[in-house]
Amino acid sequence: MDKKLKSRLFLLLIFAACVTPIALSLFTYYVWKPQNRMNYGELVQGEPISLSGLKTLSGGPLADDAWRGKWVLLLTDSPGCGEPCEQRLYAMRQTAQAMIMKKDMLSVVWLVAPGVVPRKDLLAQYPLAHVVMASDELPKNYSYTGDYLQY
Repeated sequence: MDKKLKSRLFLLLIFAACVTPIALSLFTYYVWKPQNRMNYGELVQGEPISLSGLKTLSGGPLADDAWRGKWVLLLTDSPGCGEPCEQRLYAMRQTAQAMIMKKDMLSVVWLVAPGVVPRKDLLAQYPLAHVVMASDELPKNYSYTGDYLQY
């Protein structure tokens, strides 16, 4: 085999080694679509909430556009905020810290029952959380903390 043919075959081999992964990935994406896909979580559907009836801790009305265009991590809990509530607050704070690059788009909201004022030590631990008071009875306790939806 002459030197010129040998070098062309070598060049063709290098070209095939570079093009084959791209061609195979395009084939598997557009032609052969596997039916079994691995999903590691569930998409949580957001629900619109009404801001009417919500007040700040000082008793003033909440602005209508307080969280417009933002992602809201919402926690509701019963009065007193025992150990489970503190764990959910901590998980929400960690979730908010993990999303620090998008901090302008994120609001952490703690919805408390009417007439309940959270403990001062909890308010000091979570300075980024907006504490809002409901005017009616709170909905069922839940918080989305990033890796699970807890009821």
